Amino acid sequence: MLDTRELVGMKVTFADLLYVNGGHLQLHKVRKTYSFGCPRHVARDEMNVIIQQMFYVPDERDPNNFRNIVLVGRGSSNDLATLRRRGLEVLDINTIVANFDTLYMSNMILGRWASLMSFVDDLKIPYAKLHNAGDDARFTLQALLMLAHVSAENLAG
Repeated sequence: MLDTRELVGMKVTFADLLYVNGGHLQLHKVRKTYSFGCPRHVARDEMNVIIQQMFYVPDERDPNNFRNIVLVGRGSSNDLATLRRRGLEVLDINTIVANFDTLYMSNMILGRWASLMSFVDDLKIPYAKLHNAGDDARFTLQALLMLAHVSAENLAG
């Protein structure tokens, strides 16, 4: 999650809460492998409620409304299909105003399909660990911001 209200200059603050399903042994394993994220165990039967709550962020300026959400993913059709099998039609949630898939965006802007590792390499984003949900999500979001920068530079000339 990136809260754009917290952008100051060029500093970006990423929320670092990650939900883990699979018991306390899995939680302990996850804590050792993630660079980003503060894992918290969530029981399988609570997962849908937790996911839905993530898309309803109160708007402090208007307590009667929720903030607009832009969903960002990389090859997110698989994630959306998994959520659909859990009974969650995420794209039907009224707070979601856009859905960006960096897999397709990188092809349009950089001119090629690439793995997440090649993608962050192309954008010169330093990374240490990939192939775990927390780190992949963080680098995908950072890469989206870099894609916007590259696209703006291309338009400028």
